[in-house]
Amino acid sequence: MIVVFFIIASIFVLTGYGNVVDVEYTADVLDLFGVHVMTSPNNPFDFDVVPPIAAPNQNEFILRFRVRSGADTHVALSTNGRQEIYDIVFGRNRNRYTAVSQCSNSGCNELGAVKMPDAVSFYQIQDLWIGYDYSQRIIQVGRGADSIPRLEVVVPTPLSLAELGFSTSGGTEGYWWLPDDYLVQSCGSLLYETDGIYSHRYTLPVIPRLSSRSFEFDFYVMALADVHILLASEVELSDDEPAYEIVLGSASNTESEIRRCKLTIECCPSIASAQTPQILSEVALLKFTIRYNYGLLKIFSGDEETPFLSVLDPSPISVRTIAYSTGPNNGGIFEFPSKGITSGLLTFDTEADSPFNLDLPLVPVEKAYNVNFTFLVKAEKSVVIVFSPVININEYSGLLYEIVIGGLNGLTTIRLCSDCDTSASVEDHQPLNQNEFRRFRINFYDGYINLFEERRDQPTLYYQDTNPQGVRAVGFTTRDGATGRFVFSTCNLY
Repeated sequence: MIVVFFIIASIFVLTGYGNVVDVEYTADVLDLFGVHVMTSPNNPFDFDVVPPIAAPNQNEFILRFRVRSGADTHVALSTNGRQEIYDIVFGRNRNRYTAVSQCSNSGCNELGAVKMPDAVSFYQIQDLWIGYDYSQRIIQVGRGADSIPRLEVVVPTPLSLAELGFSTSGGTEGYWWLPDDYLVQSCGSLLYETDGIYSHRYTLPVIPRLSSRSFEFDFYVMALADVHILLASEVELSDDEPAYEIVLGSASNTESEIRRCKLTIECCPSIASAQTPQILSEVALLKFTIRYNYGLLKIFSGDEETPFLSVLDPSPISVRTIAYSTGPNNGGIFEFPSKGITSGLLTFDTEADSPFNLDLPLVPVEKAYNVNFTFLVKAEKSVVIVFSPVININEYSGLLYEIVIGGLNGLTTIRLCSDCDTSASVEDHQPLNQNEFRRFRINFYDGYINLFEERRDQPTLYYQDTNPQGVRAVGFTTRDGATGRFVFSTCNLY
């Protein structure tokens, strides 16, 4: 165990890669990341708590939200004027069913229902979503970590939707949390680059326990050979915790296999293998799908309906986290669409005066000069965010944008490198708290850098670079003896 710890610690010191933290997200975190709504028992739909649906989203969207309520939890998707609505109710019939109805002044017509026990809970915050597609005439309902809907109904008369309403009946109160980007068509993708070191990186959201036995996710990868995906029972495996390791394109891109491991650094025995010549490409991102149903593990290539690799494990694993790597001397690029189990919140801890943590996804090329970056942090002082034109920030000494929040003597600054003079600053500024999360937003647009606190419209600090450089990577740390905990949302992170 001493050797394992030394290897992990050394990798972080040299590269800045740590591990995502497995935490339960509480109301104080969710309050800062979105809109908080409360519904009283047995009241009509409240349509006034969120703005009307914007025109680009009226015919297609995904509504993501979290809720704590006892039962009979309703979401209304309404036309302009509220003459017709779709009523989606979670926790119907003593919290056993979820149903979708289409309603008008003349009454309601149920379109479909599904058994979905404990969809809501008054003692635990539940993560849910609703999808709507006018052209396909469908409404989908699912749990937050499931990309496959629990219920899909075809609507006889599709509606152009304009408003959202919320209600709880059956004598229960409702506490709702909607993220800032609660209504989206897509959450984008998470893009990562690996070097030639074989070391699994834990940078994706931890899988909720409700989804740990059955899930599906897509990813894209570009590599010459030796792509590794680890489905682990916990972050940072201990001696006795099992995992599945999927290896694509081993033996010079000719073979693939599934291994069942107990230690990620030991040689794991193969439990399924296949000849897969040229399954990877070093010039194009290729799609793969992993589907897991508590012991039945299937791997698909592209949009094929037949898996090229599968296994049934008689001693199945509950999977809590996904890690990835490329084999020795083979770098790669990974892209994970942010949906289902690869969406949600990311939490990372920083030690005092540690190198920049580099576990956040890369900034997409099309956003290099237009980054809008929101995060929560809990720290005593000296939170540092860096916008860099290169990926390996900790070995780079050139120009970049470094923002220090609540530094020594209450100094918040922007400067163009870690050793440069301050370009802009504000004194006697102490916005941090080591016991409570604080919300910040950094906007970078074509050389203009603005730091915003909480939800304020006016920046606390700003600076203009007349010769701007594009942002490729974002790093974070804490200095001057302070430790920190950072929280990020993966949906449209930048």
